[in-house]
Amino acid sequence: MAVEAAAAGLRVAHDSKAEERKLKATQGTEVPIWSHLKKLTTEVQQIVKKQEAEATSSTMYLLMLASVSCQFSAKSCTAKSKDSE
Repeated sequence: MAVEAAAAGLRVAHDSKAEERKLKATQGTEVPIWSHLKKLTTEVQQIVKKQEAEATSSTMYLLMLASVSCQFSAKSCTAKSKDSE
């Protein structure tokens, strides 16, 4: 019983550290405004047009998610390389 309680305490401590990392990672982010969303929509529409695909709501949504993910990854990699210098 004491082992289970200790294990549960470790999980809680681990979870709080994970939450702290998530908070630190998101503290420097900007809140998206209308112009950001409009720019993203325009970029995605251009991608759909180049691919000669149908611009369904599902396609647009998935491309927006992919675009935001790639942008975030690129910023993260740039920040990490600056920190290591």
